[in-house]
Amino acid sequence: MPAAPDINLRCARSADLEKLLPLMAAFNRDDGIPFRRALVAGGLRRLLRERRLGIVVVADSGDRKRLDGYAIGTFGFDLEFAGPDAFLTELYVRAERREHGLGARLLEAVTSGLRDAGARAVTLLVRPENVAARRLYGSAGFEEIPRIAMVRPLFPSPRRGRGGEGFGRDVSGRRQEGRSSTRRRTAGRRASGARARRRSRPRGLRR
Repeated sequence: MPAAPDINLRCARSADLEKLLPLMAAFNRDDGIPFRRALVAGGLRRLLRERRLGIVVVADSGDRKRLDGYAIGTFGFDLEFAGPDAFLTELYVRAERREHGLGARLLEAVTSGLRDAGARAVTLLVRPENVAARRLYGSAGFEEIPRIAMVRPLFPSPRRGRGGEGFGRDVSGRRQEGRSSTRRRTAGRRASGARARRRSRPRGLRR
């Protein structure tokens, strides 16, 4: 097995968007998730611009055309942890860069960054048959919990007359009728995956 190149981990920049999208497409393909490039690109562009939403860490070996991997964590708020928490949205390493510990480095970097930003716990989802990923997360301090993941998409927003008395607000701030508003992806974040309280220090990510 050839030696791994010198790979630097850093916070992603807006200029990385076009190099991130092919990796994200591969991640979704491997996980059996439909990839809608335009939709994902819009969300990623906003995430890279608004740091309050989350953290994107990339593995960069200096290749101007592509990156070697990435990890994304986004912020939430959970009373179970009495404050901010986070969700490990995606972690992916290109096939030819695996087996060198890069996935573990990305996982440590993103969780450290989330912790330093105030998150009290990190939750993730992993397929039961993905033994390698479960082993990686377990070695990093994540614990499996006996809950079932359930997700209800809220976009497009529910229309009036579909039941429920609650009121939510759309992204523009206007009030809308429908079922009681729920926290983003709460069912998936808390229902499956694992919680982790990280203790190690960050690896000096550069913005």
